This record gives sequence, C-alpha cells and structure tokens, in this order.
Amino acid sequence: NSILRGGLVLAEAGIAPARDGQLILAHRNSSIYHAREHLWAFSAAQFGPGTAAYTAWATPLNATLETQGVAPILEALAACPEDAARDPAEARIHARYFHHQRSNPR
Repeated sequence: NSILRGGLVLAEAGIAPARDGQLILAHRNSSIYHAREHLWAFSAAQFGPGTAAYTAWATPLNATLETQGVAPILEALAACPEDAARDPAEARIHARYFHHQRSNPR
C-alpha cells in the first residue's frame, strides 16, 4: 500500500513523485476502503455485529463494490426497513454516506 502525502507517494521501497495515475489509484483505494468501513458498520447497526444476517447482507455487496460502485448498496439499503434496525441512529449515519456518494461521486 502506498500513502499519499503532499504530492508524494510513500511506497515501501522509498519516496517517489506522485504521477496522476498514482494519485487517482491512491484516492480510489482510499475511497473503496472507506466505503467498505461504512458498509460493514451499516450491516452491524442494522442486523447486529457478527450475526448471520450481518455477514449475508454485507458480503456480496463488499465483493461488488469495486466493479459496480454504490448502486447495488443503495438498492440494498432501500430494502432495509429503518424501524427493524438494531441501532437505527447508527444505521442512518452509514446509510447517509452512500447517499452522499451517489450525489457527489469522486
């Protein structure tokens, strides 16, 4: 993994100037990682952490995130009744992230 700092990519082998492709890749990887955090956090809030439903809901969405983006997640969120969530306030926080991504893609 590379870390972007001030226009430089800090790679395991050393520091090299960031090229446009590296910057995009670093940003894309960071965005996907962040989306996955929200995906699993929503699932935990909706179904309870570590439950079979938690894993069954998030696993296929996690697998398609890189290739299909947030569209399948938004469809799955729409099918989750808010009043059935284990922690509705926490579920709303993580659902908002995906609605924001749809409105403001990077």
